[in-house]
Amino acid sequence: MSWLLAYDVACPRRWRAVHGLASDHGHRLQYSLWWLPLSRLEMDRLWRDLAKCIDPAADDVRAYPFPNDAWCRLWGAPPWGDGVVDRFSMRFSASWRDRP
Repeated sequence: MSWLLAYDVACPRRWRAVHGLASDHGHRLQYSLWWLPLSRLEMDRLWRDLAKCIDPAADDVRAYPFPNDAWCRLWGAPPWGDGVVDRFSMRFSASWRDRP
């Protein structure tokens, strides 16, 4: 399973904390949008850590699950370098353009 993590965090200090956790667990797609190749258990742990970093009255953090066979179509600059391995499907993508 993978996840799409999106956030809008008001305070720079809290933003850095959320950004750090996201970068430890996933691949940046856009400024505050991440693809996280995590199991449900791993995501639950990350969610608990994220909850400690944010102010629920001021910040917005969302996670959307994707099944193992999900895919997306990309235009523009590749979101990550060549040679990325999706650890759940174990399919090797030589280039971001190889996706269906």
